[in-house]
Amino acid sequence: MRRRGYCDQMSSANRSYMRVPLSVLASNFPSRFLLNATIQPRTLQLYTTATASYIRWYQIQPGAFSSVNHVDKSLCDYITLLFLSDVSMSYAHQTVFGLIHFVPELGGELHRTRRALKGWKKKHKTRSHPPLSWELVCMLAVQMSAVGWYEEALATLVSYDGYFRTGSELLQLKVRDFHHIVVRHDMSNNNYICRLRHTKTGRNKLVTLTMPSIGAALLSFIRVRDLSPSDRVFNFSATRYRHRFRLSCEMLGWQAVRFVPHSLRHGHASDDFIEGVPIETIMVRGRWKSIESTRHYIQSGRVHLIRGQLPTDLPILPDYTPRRVLELLQHTYLHSLSQ
Repeated sequence: MRRRGYCDQMSSANRSYMRVPLSVLASNFPSRFLLNATIQPRTLQLYTTATASYIRWYQIQPGAFSSVNHVDKSLCDYITLLFLSDVSMSYAHQTVFGLIHFVPELGGELHRTRRALKGWKKKHKTRSHPPLSWELVCMLAVQMSAVGWYEEALATLVSYDGYFRTGSELLQLKVRDFHHIVVRHDMSNNNYICRLRHTKTGRNKLVTLTMPSIGAALLSFIRVRDLSPSDRVFNFSATRYRHRFRLSCEMLGWQAVRFVPHSLRHGHASDDFIEGVPIETIMVRGRWKSIESTRHYIQSGRVHLIRGQLPTDLPILPDYTPRRVLELLQHTYLHSLSQ
């Protein structure tokens, strides 16, 4: 009896202790400099947005902030509403783990909510993004530069070449992470290497651009802009890039296929596989953990099927070599400025 009473007292103490951080959620998040330093700025932004939406919904629920158990049940209901509203599963994860980031004490308490996330994963049907082949990437980049979006056009080619994820890799690339290496015994052999400080599968990954012309264009772009080592290579947000990416696809009449920036990653993996690159090499280039994940991205058959969904009067470039495409990008961009 004495032991049970002691446990009851401890449980009661823990519950009252948990009410203190929960009250923080009713107002704006306080400054948490060191806690926020443990995650990437983009992740922090996603966590803040998703968690703030949940708090606005939760505040008007009966019994809000009364106990940890109430938060768990309400969060489970909220996750269910997201699922029924056809919201992305990643947004649900951002809500839950964002809440845990801001209130770490909840980490071991949200049992019902975690089971709901497992149920979502079982119900979720994975949708592969349509792959963008190299020829379509070139057309898209030329269209971007033709309306004055040269930076986004160059970023599109770089993203395809390096298998880059848009928000977490391409747009986090800084000048000091981009290196130009000339092999001593062959001065014509230029290697352009990007260091990715943080990726989904590890830290400090090195990516070699497979098309030297794109690396040279990126180096010239950095020099013309006179960027410092701490500056980001591409000075635009992921939201702006996705918006202009979508608008460029609409200008080309590609709405039916619904390409997204991640289609560049799918496209290069598929193109490499079609050209006979071993799947193990593709896995290393794309920074995937397993062969199974790599196969998910390879859609060699779909590359050809997509052609049938695009307009029949697709623009045809005179030359699809990277050097000629980059020359065309600069020409169309300068032409757009003169108009």
